[in-house]
Amino acid sequence: MGQYLAIGLKIKSAIGKKEVSKHLDEMQLEDIFKEIEKEYHLEDIYVRQETEDYYVYSLDEKLLDKELIPFLEKFYHLRYEDGDDYDAPDVIEELKKIPDTSSRIAILGEKRFQTYQIGDDYDYHRVGGSWNYKVPIYNTNAILSLDGKILMECYGGVFNFFRKCIIAQMSDFKLSKALSIWIDG
Repeated sequence: MGQYLAIGLKIKSAIGKKEVSKHLDEMQLEDIFKEIEKEYHLEDIYVRQETEDYYVYSLDEKLLDKELIPFLEKFYHLRYEDGDDYDAPDVIEELKKIPDTSSRIAILGEKRFQTYQIGDDYDYHRVGGSWNYKVPIYNTNAILSLDGKILMECYGGVFNFFRKCIIAQMSDFKLSKALSIWIDG
């Protein structure tokens, strides 16, 4: 299929018990959790649960109930400001019809929308900062923007979105307005 630049919300992160147990000689389990929670911003908006094989961090449903639709409205407005909104308005319309968060999340798996579908990725956490001790983190995401092989001409819109986010984070510097993002070479 190819590779795509995706922007989305991390719905779940899972850490294999078997994989993390290999590193308990280097660090205690709770300390490993603290490192992972800090690195991946899982501290306050995720709920950690334990299954037979995994430690799973799930995005807090109460937060999703409260913020999902307003967040998506603002995100889609910022991301698709140039009129190419793809199916973002359809996503908002569909989600507003659904009263509960679990059903809203279930729609991701149907992949009916380009701007609201499920996506998976993984990363490795280095225990204690060491390259020798890595724990895989498996993520399930809600894709809100997908650009790449098929949609190469859309990079300008994505870069403009990144630029606005950086400027917002560095608004105390007028120089931030001079930032530019591009692919060089």
